[in-house]
Amino acid sequence: MVYDWCGGNQLTPHPGKSEGTPLCRGNLMGPIAPVFLGDSSIKWVTKARVLGLTVDNKLIWDAHVMDVKKSFANKRLFTAYLN
Repeated sequence: MVYDWCGGNQLTPHPGKSEGTPLCRGNLMGPIAPVFLGDSSIKWVTKARVLGLTVDNKLIWDAHVMDVKKSFANKRLFTAYLN
């Protein structure tokens, strides 16, 4: 349905750039059914980066906080290197 909607609205879907994240509080039970965009299968991930925000499948901020810490540390090291 998403693929058809994109075609009807003159958008080009990119299955290779698309990811799926099942949102849940607990652990998932059983295998996750595959999701297709056109003829291509969408890859399931436990965390994804969306507009600079790291979102995980439990909507916990730990992954985003760690990414921000790494980014800050890298900027400090780069600034120290320039001085």
